[in-house]
Amino acid sequence: METRQRMFGSTSQFIDAPELDAAGEKQQLRDQAELVIQGFDRLAEHKLGWSSEVATDLSIGRLRAKEGLLTRLHSSFLPTLQHQIISLSRALDPSDLRKDPAANLTLILNIQAGLDSTLDQIVRTLDDLMPGKVPKPSQANDHHYGALKFYRLHGLDQSIRAELRIQLLLFYSESSTIIKEVLQLTTYSHAFSSALEKSIDSAIKWITGSDLNLIWDAWKMGIQTLDMGWDDLLDLSRPIPIGGGGQRRRQSAIQLTRSTIPILKLSKLFFQKLSRELKKRDLPLFTEMSSQQLEVLDKSAETINHAVSDLLCPLDEADESPRADTTRRLIQAIEQISSRFQGYVLLVVLYVIPLFPDLHDVSSRIYFSNWFITWNILLFSTTDNAIKAARLFERDHP
Repeated sequence: METRQRMFGSTSQFIDAPELDAAGEKQQLRDQAELVIQGFDRLAEHKLGWSSEVATDLSIGRLRAKEGLLTRLHSSFLPTLQHQIISLSRALDPSDLRKDPAANLTLILNIQAGLDSTLDQIVRTLDDLMPGKVPKPSQANDHHYGALKFYRLHGLDQSIRAELRIQLLLFYSESSTIIKEVLQLTTYSHAFSSALEKSIDSAIKWITGSDLNLIWDAWKMGIQTLDMGWDDLLDLSRPIPIGGGGQRRRQSAIQLTRSTIPILKLSKLFFQKLSRELKKRDLPLFTEMSSQQLEVLDKSAETINHAVSDLLCPLDEADESPRADTTRRLIQAIEQISSRFQGYVLLVVLYVIPLFPDLHDVSSRIYFSNWFITWNILLFSTTDNAIKAARLFERDHP
């Protein structure tokens, strides 16, 4: 501890120093600011990355013995880190630094020392729990592992060792820049500290959040991207697309595009329906899904977006590309969307819907069962119609 304090500098010299002339005060502030900048440089040296390239031993016996480390992370170390980052952000506010630079720089030095200790604890805890790389969650036999499911451990590992580490480095760099330029009245943005706080929240959520809320978080960006795909598809269904440079589309290409609109509408509806239900319900912490199944649902919105992109490309090029090529690519994308959704629906029906609290009511169970049956029938019908339209497009040469 004494060594740590020496590394981060003694602050008493700035608190008890006698009054100096203007030049002396300015030099003292420069020296103090240099200590702060060096402190951020040292904080950046913390090895939050993987300590070994060898895969971590994820045997359940070993993990059960280490489960208390997860509790320490989410109940103590990560909240402490978040509090220290918030305190640093406030101390770095230019208006406060200009009013009383010596006191605020002293405060920053003290916070840095505490932050250094917190990061040490986080690094040691992570290296004890997961010393090496955590493989992608493909395990199909960890249904009952709870907080120790590989899906959650992999998410936590990536959240801290990759996302949080990057946000911390950006925060240190931005903080040093502010210190260097504060005398020139630089404009301070809280964007870096805000992103860093979100990264810490994300890491905590991988330990304390429910399986289904983690999946819903993963869907948010995918749903927005799906909305953009929807806008692109509607644009392509117009005689003169907004993004088409004023070039008129052939009627056959327009009809082909319009045949796929119901597929995208149903795709959006699937995620919107489940997202609404997940948001408004108090869900249990764990499901009985394995890490492999959780990962499939986690990536479902992203996977459907890739398939939608594969669908939009041949539609966009339908006026210029050979019709056989357009048809082949389009049918391939349609079948991919259909087959993917069959797996998602099965997981939702088996593992998600039974967890909704009000489904003890018979009428609620019947409603959700009928909803997904109807949705599935409509998906089969719309994909069949779109495939028929694609084959007709290939045969119907101008």
